[in-house]
Amino acid sequence: MSQKRLQAIAPFVSIALLLLLLYFLVRRGNEETPQKIDKGQTGQGRTTDENKREEWRKLTLKEKGNLSATIRGTVTCVDNGALLYGIAVSCEVSYVEDARSKAATRSRLDGTYELNPLLGQSLETFQVSAVSKRWLTQRREVDIRIGETLENVNFILTDTTDITITLIDADDNSPVTRAEVTLREPKSKAIYKLDSEMPPGDYYFKNIRKNYYQFTAQAEGYVELMTGVRVVEENQKFRFRLGQCSTLSGRVTDPNGFPIAGAYVFFRMAGGMITRTITDEYGDYIFNRLKPCQGEIGAEHPDYAKRVDAVIEIEKGENATHDIVLAKGVAVFGTVEDLNGTPLVNAEVRMIMEFFHTGMTHIGKTDKEGKYRFENVAPAKYTFQIQATGYITKFEQHFQVEVDAGDQQKDFALDPGGRILGRVQDSSGEPIAGVSISAESGFGFPAKTKSDENGDFEIGGLALDQEYNVIFTPRNNAYRKMPGVSPNTDLGVVTLESYGSLKGTVVWGNTPLPVVRVVVWRLEDPSFKNAMFTDENGIFFKKELRPGIYHLEVNAAGFRKHAIDNLDIKENTAVEDMIINLTPSKPR
Repeated sequence: MSQKRLQAIAPFVSIALLLLLLYFLVRRGNEETPQKIDKGQTGQGRTTDENKREEWRKLTLKEKGNLSATIRGTVTCVDNGALLYGIAVSCEVSYVEDARSKAATRSRLDGTYELNPLLGQSLETFQVSAVSKRWLTQRREVDIRIGETLENVNFILTDTTDITITLIDADDNSPVTRAEVTLREPKSKAIYKLDSEMPPGDYYFKNIRKNYYQFTAQAEGYVELMTGVRVVEENQKFRFRLGQCSTLSGRVTDPNGFPIAGAYVFFRMAGGMITRTITDEYGDYIFNRLKPCQGEIGAEHPDYAKRVDAVIEIEKGENATHDIVLAKGVAVFGTVEDLNGTPLVNAEVRMIMEFFHTGMTHIGKTDKEGKYRFENVAPAKYTFQIQATGYITKFEQHFQVEVDAGDQQKDFALDPGGRILGRVQDSSGEPIAGVSISAESGFGFPAKTKSDENGDFEIGGLALDQEYNVIFTPRNNAYRKMPGVSPNTDLGVVTLESYGSLKGTVVWGNTPLPVVRVVVWRLEDPSFKNAMFTDENGIFFKKELRPGIYHLEVNAAGFRKHAIDNLDIKENTAVEDMIINLTPSKPR
């Protein structure tokens, strides 16, 4: 072909090549980026997020793999700017249903982290969070594009913050002002005082540490609020509703209408909470700030029989009234003996009123002559429950107490049943004193005792038609359980093993690794695992390990799992100076 002809067609070839390149660029863009769906395209009954999820499901794994991005940053503390290791950092977007879109990692030794989430469209908004046991949680919202690397998404964690608690009326949502509020740590006497109250209904507390707190609020005309507040994030806000309160009042009198001063009045709500008060010189009582509920009202006085009335219902904002009449009761007395007629000392006798009145219980013990006595017992039907060490617990129902019959006598004879005895010692043959020993059958109450100074024990009062699990719980030796023991059995000598211990250090090269999870378990009992975390020096320690062959595993973010098999823990022996050097999962 001549040179002149080539020069003539060259422009047309260039144009064709440009058009072909443009075609491939447009096609590739359509494959990599899912179509963004507007509300007008969602269809009837479907939201935009639902359509986004559907578009995401249709993408292939290869297409999803091309939709990633990178987020990087550091985690430090506000006090001295120190780099924080092991802080959990994660990010997620609302509608992408893929595990990789909810990327998570932990900060490295140098405080840096890297996340590689997937995107559901070309531009996405992620919420990035830094979470720690000690430091307050921080969150950041970032916009990122497919293939983009976003640097300097940094977190500066703090351990104190300010919180706002808003109180509103449960009915009309109006702010509740002039409330008395307190914030208390459950395991401390420290009380955080209110810093300010503005605007109305908002209550501010400053310099609050990350913890769980007990919050109380009292306001005139409202039920007292007692709830828990868990502070985990910076500048947290809480909102609580206060319900209008009710009152319950009345008078306690004798059958002739004379007031009884100093009577003890209680109101037991349906959930079990009890509030109490005492009548004045006119026999009057009042309960303020009651929330709408059902409950039973009762009263007692040393000179009268205790009384619990039927359930009453308190409506919201109601000023309910209820009068109580206390009558003289009768005495119920008797003796508790064994089958040979020998009095039983310190046997526990319970008289429990049957049916709904759970609070009507008389409890006492027999004296040195085996006698018991209850004064001012209200007329009703009762169930007796008699317990004595070494004897089978006795129940007797439907004992009727009547005032017209006067004082009533009820005697009991207890059956000694079967017994289990033996002696406990350690591995060297020395007796162990003070070991708690119980025999449990699954029916009734477990029989309990303790070994004496010679290690001897005896458990009596066991039903002859049942088998028992005998459980040994020593103070300094390993727990032991002996199942399927029949009454009237001599277990002979029972040996309880002593504990061993385990101590070591987790490092990377010469650098100790804190907050690393270490788990050990006996190969004989893999269901029971002992978990611990290394301290700031990378040291882990576990005492009171039962002797045996153990398996140990170490797991740390960014490192390969490390396992040790056939770790021998022996009695009264400490396995120490164990150095576990972890290998990074990726070259550093």
